[in-house]
Amino acid sequence: MDELVGEILLRLPPAEPEHLFRASLVCKQWVRVLCHPSFGRRYHVFHGAPPILGLLHRLQVLQGPAPTRFASTTSMPDFPHPGSDGHYTLPLDCRHCRVLVRMRQPNVHLLVWDPVTGDKHSLLEPRIERGTLIGDAMYFTIRLDNTIIKYERVQNCLSMINPPSKDVYYIALMAMEDDSLGFACTQGSSLYLWSMELKPKGAAEWVQRRVIKLETIIPAVNPSYDPLVVGSAEGVGFIFISTDAGLFTIDLKSGKVQKGRIIAK
Repeated sequence: MDELVGEILLRLPPAEPEHLFRASLVCKQWVRVLCHPSFGRRYHVFHGAPPILGLLHRLQVLQGPAPTRFASTTSMPDFPHPGSDGHYTLPLDCRHCRVLVRMRQPNVHLLVWDPVTGDKHSLLEPRIERGTLIGDAMYFTIRLDNTIIKYERVQNCLSMINPPSKDVYYIALMAMEDDSLGFACTQGSSLYLWSMELKPKGAAEWVQRRVIKLETIIPAVNPSYDPLVVGSAEGVGFIFISTDAGLFTIDLKSGKVQKGRIIAK
């Protein structure tokens, strides 16, 4: 019966998505159950937030250059490497289970890579890179002073937002739990988290949510080397911090810190 098959398939672990694909090849009944829209909704409710499958990271640390690849937490195809020295690719962003990669080689500028199937598709150069999507609005920054540009797709209009801090280089824009715009940065050895909140009469302003003293939770080899924000995971509340001791993941909900790999939930 489809209902019983669905209950069984519902319990396949989300941290190993290849099992769902393999199950779809068993028979027509199973693929029919897996492809039904209701199964996707039930799977999300049953398992909660989707797991992090890995991290794209290419920031040099004092231990040496970080590998230009997809740091996977499950079985995944290798990161696309046109060159053996790793200097021909640069990961830019990851969204909707696809990765945008800058390709530094003749006749290829950008690549959209599916880390699950390994499929690759070339694209034209985009006008924006660093940003986040919240509802129907896209937010991205101007690198010079962190000025934030908001593009509203429905109204087809642009507006500018002053950042909470202009004097930092490594930042992360993110969607907060209440779907407000979030801004994360490090100053000294502290992580600052801000969110954009609406005030009466439609006005909006930045409100400081949290200040996390990183020296109390992340070890450092050289105290003079300040930690840097290198990214965030939308929807699951993870911030990625690079220090001279390596790369660390901070779970903003639980406060758990882990080095060297991503926590799969």
